[in-house]
Amino acid sequence: MADFIKMQGTGNDFVIVDITKSETPLEKAKIRFSSEDLSQLAIKICQRRMSIGADGLVILSSGPQKNQLEWKFFNSDGSHAEMCGNAARCVALYAISHLNLGPLVEIHTTAGVIRGQRGAHDHPKITMTPVTGFKEKQVIHLGDQSVEFDYLNTGVPHALHSRNFEVSENFRQQFSLLRNHSNFQPQEPTSQIVKVIDDYHVRSASFERGVESFTLACGTGAVAAAFLHLNRIDKAYGTVRYLFPVAIAMLKLVKKVFI
Repeated sequence: MADFIKMQGTGNDFVIVDITKSETPLEKAKIRFSSEDLSQLAIKICQRRMSIGADGLVILSSGPQKNQLEWKFFNSDGSHAEMCGNAARCVALYAISHLNLGPLVEIHTTAGVIRGQRGAHDHPKITMTPVTGFKEKQVIHLGDQSVEFDYLNTGVPHALHSRNFEVSENFRQQFSLLRNHSNFQPQEPTSQIVKVIDDYHVRSASFERGVESFTLACGTGAVAAAFLHLNRIDKAYGTVRYLFPVAIAMLKLVKKVFI
């Protein structure tokens, strides 16, 4: 039997299954439970109103050394994700508060190592993986509409739209066509509409892959929007306040890494 906890970060909610103290480590659990089994578990657990309900499922296990953790992350549709910023914040806080790890925790994800610690007012603070694959002013065609976007990877890929992009009433179909466009294969991105408020404030709406809808928050998406904004105002470093619908996050860029 494994313990679980439900947590949320800026409105992004997750079920975290803790097997750090289990007699069945993650590697052994992989033998007993295949990725397909865990994928189906994520679909059942994350279903809202009929189950616990969440944007994603985290299977958390001990890492090779003290203060290190490993995870497997599944979106609510059962697909695997390389990383999730808000889930990493939740795991960092859980590790420090409930597992007595820290003051610095390393979370090993498919995208790389995320370092977490307790920040001001007990809020978790994480160091993201470096931004990669940045491509500006890309264009694809959806029917008779030309869609301009900027592409980058902040642990997971993102396509950001801030010019000449109108959301239709049938937005799910529209964003699904966009994400599954041949230009993005084999790794479709989360799509975002970005709005700059001023030099220090940015907001965006994220249509997340694996959830197939807009979510209240997307941590890697916030980093992507902040990076794009700082790049456009020609800043190699700086701090941006990112405005989520239910919270505000402070994002600081240092040498292409957000903390």
